Amino acid sequence: ARHKFFMDDTCRSLFGIPPDEVFGPDTLKKYIHPEDQPRYWQAIAEQMAGRGDGMLDYRIVRPDGAVRIISNRGYIQGGAGQPVRVTGVCIDVTRQRELEDQLRETEQRLQGLADNVPGLYAYLDRDLVIRFLSSSYEALHGQPRHELVGRPLAEVVGAERLAARLPGYQRALAGETVAWEESRTHADGSEHFYAITYQPDRNAAG
Repeated sequence: ARHKFFMDDTCRSLFGIPPDEVFGPDTLKKYIHPEDQPRYWQAIAEQMAGRGDGMLDYRIVRPDGAVRIISNRGYIQGGAGQPVRVTGVCIDVTRQRELEDQLRETEQRLQGLADNVPGLYAYLDRDLVIRFLSSSYEALHGQPRHELVGRPLAEVVGAERLAARLPGYQRALAGETVAWEESRTHADGSEHFYAITYQPDRNAAG
């Protein structure tokens, strides 16, 4: 049937829509956050026209005033090459987004602390992939920090330098704190002398 709208009990509960309230476009206009309405309807129109991937995050305002973040996954069902029905899955991702925001804030604080203390600070995982760098590494390598994070250390320092430092990394990964001194050449050619410490980071199991 054309122009029929349906929302199951789970989605109704998520939005706070009473069981006896008729569901349709006007319902969505009532519950979707006003600021997110334009892009919601634009996404629906694009999907019906065969464009877009049907993925959209938007806010709803429940009757109690609570604002929740919904992640929507829409799917087109067609007939004779034409879209005839859109089905969608709504997932409440509010808590996930809150945790992501908290993580970003923590990372920003950590970055600020590292950047305001003299020296080079780095975090490598067990595979010697760079997971964190203080911004002072930019002068050493001559590249923005964001271009260095996430790369294997071998790509950044070269195979020869990695081979020279590898015993220290291996000892640290085995649980030992390793310290020594050496000079390093910055990207501008200047020489700097460093006292270096590799310290293992242990998980809850030690």
